[in-house]
This record gives sequence, C-alpha cells and structure tokens, in this order.
Amino acid sequence: MSVSDTMTKTARHFIPALPVRAVLPLIAALSALPVLVVAAFPSYLNIVVDKASYLVFHNVVEFFSIMVSLSIFGVGWFSYDQTKDRHALFLSCSFLAIGLIDFMHTLGNAAMPDLITPNSSNKSTQFWIAGRLFQGAVFLASAFIYAGSQKRWLTKTVLMTSTLLATGAVFAGVTFFPSYIPDTYVPGAGLTPFKKISEFLVIVLLSAAAIAYWRRMVKTGDRVALYYLAAFIIGIFSEISFAVYTKVFDTYNVLGHIYKVAAFFAIYKGIFIASVMEPYKRLRDVTVSRDEMEKEVRERIQTEKALMESEAKYRNLFNSMDEGFCIIEMIFDERARPVDYRFLEVNAAFEKQTGLQEVTGRSIRELAPANEAYWFEIYGNIALTGQPMRFINEAGALNRWYDVHAYRVGKPEDRHVAILFNDISRQKQIEEALSKAHDELELHVNERTGELKEAEARLRELNETLEQRVAERTAQLKAANASLVDSRRATLNMMEDALASSKNSRTFS
Repeated sequence: MSVSDTMTKTARHFIPALPVRAVLPLIAALSALPVLVVAAFPSYLNIVVDKASYLVFHNVVEFFSIMVSLSIFGVGWFSYDQTKDRHALFLSCSFLAIGLIDFMHTLGNAAMPDLITPNSSNKSTQFWIAGRLFQGAVFLASAFIYAGSQKRWLTKTVLMTSTLLATGAVFAGVTFFPSYIPDTYVPGAGLTPFKKISEFLVIVLLSAAAIAYWRRMVKTGDRVALYYLAAFIIGIFSEISFAVYTKVFDTYNVLGHIYKVAAFFAIYKGIFIASVMEPYKRLRDVTVSRDEMEKEVRERIQTEKALMESEAKYRNLFNSMDEGFCIIEMIFDERARPVDYRFLEVNAAFEKQTGLQEVTGRSIRELAPANEAYWFEIYGNIALTGQPMRFINEAGALNRWYDVHAYRVGKPEDRHVAILFNDISRQKQIEEALSKAHDELELHVNERTGELKEAEARLRELNETLEQRVAERTAQLKAANASLVDSRRATLNMMEDALASSKNSRTFS
C-alpha cells in the first residue's frame, strides 16, 4: 500500500466524511463573518485597544503561533525517519523558518525592548511581511510536493540549511540593512502602499495554494488536504484584516492575529495526522493485518494440506487407471502450422498403451518419426480453438488403434493438450475378423442361394415337363378307355344279337 493511499484512509478515519463542497463554503462563511460584522458596525466593533492590553494580547497570540510553528516543525522533523513523508518534512522546515521570523516580529514590536537595533512598528511589520510572503510561497510550493516525492533536494540537510539561510537573511536585512527594504508603516500615516500590496500578494499566493491543493485533493482523494485548504481560506481573511487596518491596535489587527492562530492550528492538525496519527493508524492496520495474515496462513496451510491430499488421490488415480493419459505441448512452425508435439507428463499406463518408453520431455517425431500428420492437425486444432474432440484413429507408426478423448488445458498461449486414450487394437482386430467372417458367410449364403435358385429352376422345368407328360398320358388313357368302352359295348351288342338269333332258331325248330 502506498503512503498516499494510507494517508487517505487515515484522513477518512480522523476527518468527518462531510461533502467537500459543503465543508469549504462553510469554513469560508464562518471566516468571513467576523470581518463582515465589524465592517457592518464599525462604530461599535472597530475599536482601538489600549497599548498595554494589546501588547499582552499580541505577545500571547504570537508566542502561541510560534509554539504551534515549532510544534509543526518538531512533529514533521522527528517523525520523518519513520514516516518518510517528504511533504510533511518540507512544511515542518518551512514552519521552523516561519516561527523564527514571527519570533523576530514579536521581539521587534515597538512596545518590546530593542532587538539589537531600535524597535519600531515599521521594523516589526517588515518582519511580518517577510514571514507572510515566505509563508504564502512555501504553501504554494508544498502543493506540488507529495509524501513519496523522490526529489533529491528534499532531505533534512538541504531543507534545514535553506531554512537557516532564509531566516538569517530576513533577520540581517531587517535588522542591519533596513534602508534597503521598503517601509511598511509610517508613524502618523499608517500602512504604506508596499505593505498593503504585499498583503494582497500574500492573498494571491494563498488563493493559488488553495487552488493547487484542491486539484491535489481531487487527484489523490487525500482528505488531509482539507486542513490545508481550511488554513489557506482562514489565512486569506487574516491577510485581508491586516491589509485594511488603519491603527496598530484596532479590531482588524486583533482579528488578523486570531485568524492567523486558527490557520496555524489547521496546518498543525494536517501535519499531526500525516506524521503522528497516520503511523499509529498504520500500526493498528499492521496489527490487524498481521492477525488476518496469521488466519490466512492457517487457512492456506489447511488448504494446501487438503490440496496435497487431493493431489495424492489424483496421483494415485492417475497412475492406477488403465487408460493412458498424457499432456502434450503442441509445436507450430513459422506459419502457425502444427508440426510436432512434446510430451510433458504421462501416467504409468502410457507405456503399456503405446509401447513408448521415457517419453517425458521428448517429441513424437523423435520417438515415432513416421507418425501420421493427421495427429498433428487434430491436436493443433484443439490447442488453438479449445474445442475438445472424441475420435477413433489408427496410429500406423505404433501399429495400434486408439479411442481418444483430447481437450485443451492451461492457458491458451501455452498450447497444451491433455489426451486420455485407450488401445483398442485387439478390439479392432476382433471387429475386422468378425467383418471378414461376415463377408465370407454372406458370400457362402449368396453362392448357396444361387445354387438353390438354379435347382429350383430345374425342378420347375422338370415339373412342367412331367405335368405335360401326365396330361398327354391322361389324354391317351382317356382315349383308350373310350375305345375299350366302345369295343365292349359293340361286343355286348353282338352277343345280344347272337343270343337273340339263337332263341329264334330254337323256336322255329
């Protein structure tokens, strides 16, 4: 998990999950309200505080803001070795410079003892403007520095050196070379144009920083940026207050300091979350993750144990089944045509089913150079399309027939094919013998049928001849019988005639 992701989750944990479009306008409205109220009722609210009271207020507020600045520095600086958050490191070193310059501003106040050279309102305000311009510039620059930034100059040594050089230059310039720095306050005249323009320039820098941080928050989803956006909005109203006050001790000056404290506190909250709360949250997450990891490890051990048991069962089944099994890797030529395949894994029955030995890692062309091309085409098509096939084919190179079920396994680009097969050569021989016997039987049946048909034809011919002869003989017998009857009848007639003649003769005698 990246630092930005962790910070985003941490921010969601510590910042109320309010809509950003509702939070920022609310902050702006609350920040604008005091200024607007004072501007609406100046005769009642824009008062001048007495010098002694203002000095106490000013010192308390400034020292509080200085402590906040130094706290921001301490949090970011001393937590860097653990967080490696370079955004927090940059801001923390920047706030060291801001705190030191504000310290110079506080000690340079006209009501305070002289700080090396005589104090004045102009001297104190020059320190103030230097601090605010530096603050606006570093806020804008920090919007483009991320926690995991790899820029080489974002190191403790470089940033600390730059901080000390910047504060040293401001101190030396305001203290020893004030004539080279434009006046910011003229007694009797008030704020100079340079001071007012500088305040508005700070407002521009803070507005640009707010826009940059808004884009950063939209890009990263890091709600910690809400604290910085709130600080910039409050800071803008602080600068407005300092740009419009007319007397050093009036209400606008007091409001400006109060705004400044609120803005610094918002920055402190952002740095504190990023550098202190975030590591503790990450530590809790790590603890929870460790418990979850231990649970996951236990579950994984149980899963692996079950997997090993399942694999052992699979291996036993793999090696004990009668069918041959293998996984092959198809080999294609430059035209994507299947030309060979290599055996990756085989079971114990493979040798019995094929007669091939020690095939793992070897290709079929090496083992059986005369292997038919259609095997490559079938397996190549399965490897490319993923369409399983069930078929029966002859492996002439092995002098065997196989019943094959082949399907693709693994990733498509691996071109692996699993083959489950059974040697059916004996069955094929029986089928061929039965087919041959059937053909021979059919031939004998056809031959016998022809003979029977031929005998039947001869019998039919003999029968017809016999019937003809019987008919002829019957006709002859009938004719002979008729002749015999006629002859007998004639004989009887003759005998009757003879008897009659005999009787007649006796009578006449």
